[in-house]
Amino acid sequence: SVAPRAGSTYVWTVPNEAVIVSGQGTHEITVDFGNRNGLVSVQETDENGCAGEIVSLAVSLQNCPLIPDIELSANSVCLGSTITVTSNSVGVIPGTTEYLWDFGPDAIFDPADVNSEGPFEVSFSSAGAKTIRLSLSNDGINFEGPVAVPVQVFALPTATMTGDNEICFGSSTPIRVQVTGQTPWRLEYTDGNDVFTVFLSNPSPVFNVSPSNSRTYELVSIRDA
Repeated sequence: SVAPRAGSTYVWTVPNEAVIVSGQGTHEITVDFGNRNGLVSVQETDENGCAGEIVSLAVSLQNCPLIPDIELSANSVCLGSTITVTSNSVGVIPGTTEYLWDFGPDAIFDPADVNSEGPFEVSFSSAGAKTIRLSLSNDGINFEGPVAVPVQVFALPTATMTGDNEICFGSSTPIRVQVTGQTPWRLEYTDGNDVFTVFLSNPSPVFNVSPSNSRTYELVSIRDA
C-alpha cells in the first residue's frame, strides 16, 4: 500500500504469475504471488491528471520450495554488448542460499563473484547460441537445478564496397556492396561531400553513380536488424 490522497488513482503492476486479487486503482492491493519473486510497482495519477513517478518494492518469498529461476534483460544480444542477468528464484534464504552460476566458457561477467543473486552484466567473446545455467542450495550439499535459459549472440554486421576506379566524364559506374548480418540493413556511405542512407534487404546491392568530377566513395556505417 501507499499513502492515500483524495482524488488520486493508482495503477499497480506485479511480477509474472502474481495476481492482483483486489484493490487495483486504489492505494492498497492484495496480491497472490504464486511462486515467483519480483517487483510490485505503482504509479499515482492525481485529480488533475498529473502522473507521478513509478515507485517499486522488491518482494522475496520465504519458506517456499527452492526453485531456481533466471531473469534476463534480453534473450538476444549483439557481439560485444551486454545483458543483465539476475536470479528471480523462490525459496532463497538471504545469507544462506548458495548460488552456482554457469555463464558459459566464453562469457565475460561482472561482478566476478558468482555466489550471489546478481545482477550480473554479461557479454560473450563469440557469436552463436549460448546457455546460462543456475543451481541453488540452502544447505551447501543438495542443489536444485540447474535451470537453463538460452541466449542468442549475433555477430556484428560487416560491409565492403567495390567499383571501377576510372570512368569517362558523363558516364555512370556500378558500386557493388556486400553485407553480412541479419536483414534488413541500414547502410550509410559518402561520396566525400554528402552522406547517403539506404535500407537494404538484399545482401549484395549495386548502386549506379554518375559523379560530375572525381569522388571517393566510402562506407560510413552499417547496422542490421
